[in-house]
Amino acid sequence: MKHRKLISLAIVPILVATFIATTATLSLAGSSINPRLYGSDRYETSTAIANQFSNQTVSNVVLASGNDFPDALSASVLAHELSAPILLVDRNTQTSKAALDYIQAHLRPQGTVYITGGTSVIGSNFESLLSNQGHQIKRLGGSDLYDTNELIVNELNSTSDTVYIASGQNFPDALAISSFASQTNSPILLTQTNGLPKGAQEYLTNNEPKNIYIAGGTAVVSGSVENEIKSISPNSKITRFAGQTRFDTASLAYSQLAANPKTIYIASGLNYPDALSGTILAALNGDPILLIDPSTPLVPDSIAMYLAQLYKNGATPNVTALGGSVVVPDEVINNVVNLLNGQSQSPLFNITTVDSRLNFGGLPVNLLPNKTIGSTLTLTNTTIPIAVFIRR
Repeated sequence: MKHRKLISLAIVPILVATFIATTATLSLAGSSINPRLYGSDRYETSTAIANQFSNQTVSNVVLASGNDFPDALSASVLAHELSAPILLVDRNTQTSKAALDYIQAHLRPQGTVYITGGTSVIGSNFESLLSNQGHQIKRLGGSDLYDTNELIVNELNSTSDTVYIASGQNFPDALAISSFASQTNSPILLTQTNGLPKGAQEYLTNNEPKNIYIAGGTAVVSGSVENEIKSISPNSKITRFAGQTRFDTASLAYSQLAANPKTIYIASGLNYPDALSGTILAALNGDPILLIDPSTPLVPDSIAMYLAQLYKNGATPNVTALGGSVVVPDEVINNVVNLLNGQSQSPLFNITTVDSRLNFGGLPVNLLPNKTIGSTLTLTNTTIPIAVFIRR
C-alpha cells in the first residue's frame, strides 16, 4: 500500500526522495472544464485565445500593446463591437510573430487592423507590413493614454445608456469590469485619480448616460472625480465598486453584474495581458474574468465568497484559465472548482508548483528526485510556509 506523509520544509537538512505531482480531477456538475488557453508567453497566449474566439476568417483584428497596459485597456469594448480578436504585440514586428501569423491566416483580404496606441508602443513598421499585405489600417493613438481612450471611445457606435469609469493609472479595476462593459457595448472612460480628462467630460456631457459604474475606491478614482461626474451628469445613477483590495473590488462587480455566468475565466490579477486578451471571450455572454493571485493556491476570500454564492444559487458555469500554470496555477483552478461544488479550498501547492517558486535566501532551489537540499544550510528565525507530499 502507498502511504503519503505531510512534511514541512522548515527543517534542514532535508533528503527528498521520490515526489508525487498530484493532479486533482476537475469535475463540476452540469459544466465542462476547459482548463486553460495558453502559450509560451503573453503573445502566444493571446493568439491561443484568438483562435478559441475564431479559427475562421475574420473581418477585423485589434492590436494592443503587450508591454503598456493603459492604451490596451480601452481596446476590449471596440473589439467586441467589431467581433474582432485582441492580439497582443511587442513594439516591433520582428518580435510579434504570433499575432502576425494569426493575421496572415485569418484576416480576410482588405480586412481592417485597428492599432490601439501610438508609435511609441506599437511601431510604425506594423502599418507598413500589414498595408503591404493588402489590409486596411486604422491607428487610434493619441498624445497620451487619455487621448487614446477618447479616440477609441469615439470610434464606437454605442447606443448604450451605461458608462464605466476606471483608473488609467492601474489596470485591475478596469479589467474586472471590461467584459461587462464590452458585452453591452458600454464605453470605458479612463480617468486620472483627481481629475476627469477633457474627453471623458465631453462624453458625459453629450450623452448623459442613465447608469455610471465607477470601478475602484477613492484611492484610484477620488471623491472629487465622482462629484465632478455628478455635476456633469446629475440625472445619472452612479454605482461605485470599491473594496479594500483589487480582488474585493472585482468581487463586488462580479456579484452585481454576473449572478449566473455561463463561463468563469480565471486570470492573474497581478498583470494585465492574459485577462485583456480573454475579454473578447468573456464578453460574448457577459461572463466574469476572475482575478486571482498566482503566488498562492487560495482564491482571494472575497472572490471565494462570490463563487460560494454561485453554488448556493445553483449556477454551474464552465471554467477556463487564461495563461499557463505560472500565472494561473492548477491548484487555483482546482480551488475554483471546489468552491463551485460547495467544497472548501486546499491550501497546498503540489510539488511541481512548489518547485518553480521555492527559494532559500533569494536563491532558487529545484526539487529533484533523490536530491539532498541544504545539507550545510543554516536557517535562523526563518519560517517557510510550504508543505509538500512525499511517497516512500
